[in-house]
Amino acid sequence: MKKKHKKLSALLVAIFSLLFITNSKAQTTLYAGDVAFVGAQCTSGQADTFVMVLLKDIAANTEIGFTDGCWQDTANKFYFTGGNTYVDWLFFWKASANMYAGDTISFYTSTTADNVQGGPAYTSQGTITAGCGLNLKNNGDQIFAFQGVDALDTTTNYFVDPTRVLAGIHLNVNFA
Repeated sequence: MKKKHKKLSALLVAIFSLLFITNSKAQTTLYAGDVAFVGAQCTSGQADTFVMVLLKDIAANTEIGFTDGCWQDTANKFYFTGGNTYVDWLFFWKASANMYAGDTISFYTSTTADNVQGGPAYTSQGTITAGCGLNLKNNGDQIFAFQGVDALDTTTNYFVDPTRVLAGIHLNVNFA
C-alpha cells in the first residue's frame, strides 16, 4: 500500500508541476479596454513614437500586434490593409516578463532615416518578435493594437485580420 501511495504522490507532484509550468508560459488573453494609447508622435523629420499603458496585468509571453494599416469593412469582412513596403504594415511585441496594470511600454523608430523608410521597431520593454516598424504620417494616421491573427497575407493583398482589436488612436486628425 505504501508503494502505491508513493507512486500516486509522485504522479500528483508531476502533474501539478506540469500544470504550473504550462500556465506560467501561457499568454494573457486581452480584450478591448485592457490596453490604451497614452501618447504618440509623428512629427516630420523625427522618429515615430507611441506609448501604450497596460490596464490589466499580463503574463510573460503575452503578445500584442500593432498596425497603422487602414481599417476595411467590406461584405461583413473586417481587416486592416497594408502594403509591401513600410508604408502601412504591422509588428508584434512580446512581454519578456510579467507586467502589471499601469506599466507603460514605448515603441519607436531609432532615427529620422528609420522614420522615412519605416525601419525596424524598437521597444522600451519586451521584444519585437516579427514585422517592421510603423511609418506614421504627420498629416494623419492611426495605430491599432490587436491580439491574435485569424488571417494574414504578406504576399499579394497585404492584410491582417486580427482576432481581437484592443485599442486604437488617430493622430493629427481634424474632425471639423
